[in-house]
Amino acid sequence: IDLSTLKPLINGPHTPDLAHRVGTGVAKAAAENKWPLEISSALIGSCTNSSYEDITRAASVARFAASKGLKSKTELLITPGSEQIRATIERDGLLADLEAIGATVLANACGPCIGQWERAKEITEKTNTIVSSFNRNFPKRNDGSANTLSFVTSPDTVIALALAGRLDFDPTTDTITAPDGSQVSLAAPIGELLPKNGYDAGADTFIAPPADGSEIKIVVDPNSDRLQLLEPFEKWDGNDFIYMPVLMKAKGKCTTDHISAAGKWLKFRGHLENISGNLFAGAVNAFTDSVGEGFDKTDGQVRPFPEIAKRYSTIKAQWCAIGDQNYGEGSSREHAAMEPRYRGACVIFARSFARIHETNLKKQGVVPLTFADPKDYDLIGQHDTISVREMPPVPDKPVRCIVHKRGGDDQLEVLVSIADHGSFSGAARALSTVQSNVSAHISRLEKELTTSLVDRSSGRLTEDGELVVERARRVLNQIQDIAADVHANDSEVEGETLLGCIGTTGRWLMPKFLPQLAKQFPKIRVTIAEGSTLNLTPRLLNGSLDAAILHLPIEDDNLLSTPLFAEDLVLLVHANHEWSNLTKITIKELSSRPLLLPPKNNSLRKILDRSAGAQRLVLTPQAEIDGVRMLTSLAFEGFGAAVVPATAAPGWIKGEFKRVEIPELPRRVV
Repeated sequence: IDLSTLKPLINGPHTPDLAHRVGTGVAKAAAENKWPLEISSALIGSCTNSSYEDITRAASVARFAASKGLKSKTELLITPGSEQIRATIERDGLLADLEAIGATVLANACGPCIGQWERAKEITEKTNTIVSSFNRNFPKRNDGSANTLSFVTSPDTVIALALAGRLDFDPTTDTITAPDGSQVSLAAPIGELLPKNGYDAGADTFIAPPADGSEIKIVVDPNSDRLQLLEPFEKWDGNDFIYMPVLMKAKGKCTTDHISAAGKWLKFRGHLENISGNLFAGAVNAFTDSVGEGFDKTDGQVRPFPEIAKRYSTIKAQWCAIGDQNYGEGSSREHAAMEPRYRGACVIFARSFARIHETNLKKQGVVPLTFADPKDYDLIGQHDTISVREMPPVPDKPVRCIVHKRGGDDQLEVLVSIADHGSFSGAARALSTVQSNVSAHISRLEKELTTSLVDRSSGRLTEDGELVVERARRVLNQIQDIAADVHANDSEVEGETLLGCIGTTGRWLMPKFLPQLAKQFPKIRVTIAEGSTLNLTPRLLNGSLDAAILHLPIEDDNLLSTPLFAEDLVLLVHANHEWSNLTKITIKELSSRPLLLPPKNNSLRKILDRSAGAQRLVLTPQAEIDGVRMLTSLAFEGFGAAVVPATAAPGWIKGEFKRVEIPELPRRVV
């Protein structure tokens, strides 16, 4: 290495990995990008880069400059990294050296590094440059302003740049004009690894705990907006994560600052509910390029990400988010993992994760999954839902995930796409779906036509496949023409729709749904078929129903679903029942008595058995009844205790009947 060619580096703006050589290197980049060269503030210290050696090197530059009459030409702020460092550098005269060139010493705390300092609005409302020895310089981190360009470098280089007042100053070659007109070349910094007289502990702020703290109660005002006692997160119910809406898909850099901003939010660090008001506020929406807002699946409105997350949390909806490269880059900020978990996130998908954030997600019970092929990031659409099968994940073993596309992939369209792109994988990419979906559609079409359409070994169409694809193109073109005519005048949509619906939901949902449908599409005739999820599902598969309102999960990749809402499961008992005086009941208590239960293959029964099995318990049936309405009726008659959806046992029940909450059960999705 030719040591004479080495130069100090300065990195930024907006990322600590964009490096420039001081002087001409950063000057060239500044000219190309129109970065201001005048420095509005220079900062050293914080918990990073404020060791005794760091400060002695910075102070040596300041001491030499002061001897030549030089002063900092910009605001210069010093944040000691600890009380011990502050006391030691004050004792050894290092703070005095820095103050001699105009530095201001701040408290030993999270200060400018994380956005806690006072900056004039006239500075931040326009593009400005700051330099620091901090370890993070992401947009808005240091002062909440996107106009601030933050550059990071060593403490001694920060002092040199502050003395010059310019970003393009090269302390190894350039000079500074002293008050007497002479040109001053700064002396190279000199550092001491450890203080010769040892460390000064400074003020002792430690309060020793009592020997026995078992009787101490932590009392927090429930009305406080800064402190909130943490409650344990709900335990995983042992089930796969199914039909999760994509709350957020980040484009480009999504650091811990983008996920959970600092600055004005720091006062809420002890209040998880309030600090969750910043969740994904800085994330760039990959679908719209807007910042901090997205599509709310509950009503189709565009809202800030924190509001959407809160709305999903209110209905206990499980959701996921999508990250790009190095998702979660930045500090070890645990709130960036706690907030998603608090609001109901189950899985974060990404092309790659920052190491510390990936660990934090796991610690909070959020599953971080990396795309096997980074290009699969591009397949996720705004209206998609995602299911994660074969939970829990096993290290180094692929996890099966299913992307459910809104509107579905028509079998003919899939066949045409295979013809156009030459393979199942190419068709999957073109249709923004997964290869297993393509394979399932082709298998179903081949079964219906009783012939092979695609050679699985080569991915090419068979002779019959070539004949079918030619006709398929004509059919698809006709469908597009029809769709264009329909969309030209929605009020003219007409025809008959066969809609299946589970009885307990239909009882209250249909009176709201049918009038709205009739108002928007007066020429549509709706025929409703009542049934259970178990017997309506085959009718969807064979085409005798157009759509159905069912309970999830649906164990068939050929059916596409959109979650409407989630409902609690409750225990319904007669007033004379021994449990009628309870407001809540545990699964262990439920296992102690025979219950009125659905049959084994029922979706509700599966939820109950999985939840009991997670605690190694078994629910005993007093009787098995296929139908929630009959279960409810028998409970009303005092025949026994029944676990039913809350909508089957409405809140207005009084007198002889009682609803008992079962907090350990997951909500059932419709």
